[in-house]
Amino acid sequence: MNFPHNSDHIINENSQPEISQILQTQNHYIHKLRTKLDQHDQEVEALLAKVSNIEVKTTRDQKTSFKVENLKLRENISKIKGKSSKTQVKARTKDTQGSNPKEYTSTSSFSTTNNF
Repeated sequence: MNFPHNSDHIINENSQPEISQILQTQNHYIHKLRTKLDQHDQEVEALLAKVSNIEVKTTRDQKTSFKVENLKLRENISKIKGKSSKTQVKARTKDTQGSNPKEYTSTSSFSTTNNF
């Protein structure tokens, strides 16, 4: 078997339009995916803005606040497709009644996987 030593011989002149068409198709799909990722990112940011600082007051003067952090938002946006995104919810409750004030903290995490 003889293999060409120069890469110019591997792609002949007749295949150039096919390669150009393949690259155009690839670029089209890359653009569509980036658009979907940007849209998804905006939706996630809007939802996080709604729940980022919620305060609940109970009848016993307890103050509960929630803080939500998306640990993967905007970091490596190009790598987000098919990956999971971790979200952490922290709840802190302070009981100010009585002589011994107490504070309770609870943390929950959940993951979502982006499928486009």
